[in-house]
Amino acid sequence: MFKHGCTCFFVSVWLFLPLLCPLMATGQDSLPPSPKDHNLSIGSRFYYGSYFTSQPKAEYIRDSYSSFGEVYLEKTTTGKKDWQVSHRYPTAGVGFLFGNPGSKKYIGNLYALYPYIRFPLLSSGTYRGSLKMGGGVAMISKPYDVYTNPKNTLIGTRFNVFLSLAFQHEIKLFDRLYLDAGIGIMHISNGSTTLPNLGLNIPNLNAGLRFALSEPIINRRKLADSSSSKIDLAAYTSVSVKQYPWVGGSYYLINAMQLEASKRIKRNYSLGVGVLLLYNRTLRRYIMEDRPENPTYNKFQAGVYLSYEHFLGRLSIPVNIGPYIYNGSSSGIFQQYGIRFRASRHLSTQILLKSHSGQADFIHTGIGYNF
Repeated sequence: MFKHGCTCFFVSVWLFLPLLCPLMATGQDSLPPSPKDHNLSIGSRFYYGSYFTSQPKAEYIRDSYSSFGEVYLEKTTTGKKDWQVSHRYPTAGVGFLFGNPGSKKYIGNLYALYPYIRFPLLSSGTYRGSLKMGGGVAMISKPYDVYTNPKNTLIGTRFNVFLSLAFQHEIKLFDRLYLDAGIGIMHISNGSTTLPNLGLNIPNLNAGLRFALSEPIINRRKLADSSSSKIDLAAYTSVSVKQYPWVGGSYYLINAMQLEASKRIKRNYSLGVGVLLLYNRTLRRYIMEDRPENPTYNKFQAGVYLSYEHFLGRLSIPVNIGPYIYNGSSSGIFQQYGIRFRASRHLSTQILLKSHSGQADFIHTGIGYNF
């Protein structure tokens, strides 16, 4: 397992150095960077950790620690847009991650391509601390197969959702060359669209190098407070497909509707309340399992929730949590989180993951109307 970790590290460095060396070799006699290079950086990073699970049956397929290499391209925002200024000029990028998730025999290799954003938290001299958040698509080479790989009860599909969260620390070594280290967690799951789906949660330590193609150019300015007393109303409709109740079982369509009322507290976020209405074609099975003494075939389900939504220009990150008020399952409390995009003044799109105590229920996607 140490050998595999070293391989990921050296591969990531090998991919990074051919880009870095010519740039460093040009020295002070080089031409000024192209306007296209302003605020761009390239880098590589190494991750080392171990997945955890609450299911004992997932432990025996672990045969190594998790180790990954990564190469990435990123750009520091310039302050051209108001949301960039209000978030202290974050950095947006795209990363390609590859390596061993912790079970070479049963899960194989993992490859992930994902966009991310880094929010500055602390800055002092040559030091910078940041919070990195990202999400994209991950592929594993050995998903569950009833005939060839029945012991992989963690991941049932080749392509999955990839999520990453990390606290990173960075110091400047030389002109435009930076060393970073951090701690984070990765999550790989298909949102229970196909079973099995225990998912992978991988806490990790990471370290790497970043080379800035030019000194950042930032338009520093101040913004007036944009809190508002207006109550914003919105309605969303979305759909999901879920396999239930066992591996190889049928696929069911789930319809969801959300009604929300929120208030913009600060420029970056709003708080609100909402109602979630579901027509869940797997609900009959849930209720018969949770309350076998009182079986019902009612597929309707309803809940109320508190809402927090963080805004990044037209993009936003909603987080919902609340109880069921009608036909609730034994879990009692549900959560939702994902991404929304404001396509126009009134229309928006969304993709959300609904879960119970961290266990994925289903992923639903749809459109919304903002009144």
